[in-house]
Amino acid sequence: MSFIEITGMDEVQEPQLAPEGQYDLRITYAQDYVNDKGTPLVRCSIAFDGHPEYANMNYWIVLPQEDLDQDANTKRILAVKRFLVLFNVPFENGFNVEDLLGATGTAFVAQSEADEDGNIYNELRVPKID
Repeated sequence: MSFIEITGMDEVQEPQLAPEGQYDLRITYAQDYVNDKGTPLVRCSIAFDGHPEYANMNYWIVLPQEDLDQDANTKRILAVKRFLVLFNVPFENGFNVEDLLGATGTAFVAQSEADEDGNIYNELRVPKID
């Protein structure tokens, strides 16, 4: 077998979790897709402005579906609206996924409970609309 040289491998480290608190945030990635269960989503990656040492957070915007009841869709629509308001993304009976890229907002970030592998993640707390 041959040796593959990778400069910087000795210095690279896992990004840190952000302590719980209020942060300025920026959406760095947004892509719409349908998951393997048929649920329409928009996957976002959210960075901590001014804190490159903190790992980006993933956030999934779960979209309404025709085959759900009105109550379930109303909850999804409200959750989407809260996220768009938080990041100052324009909307009127919908939104452009491209408008999410680079959008900024300030919100509380918490830490999850440890999963079955002991991993802890940062979680965005999307506030209710005033």
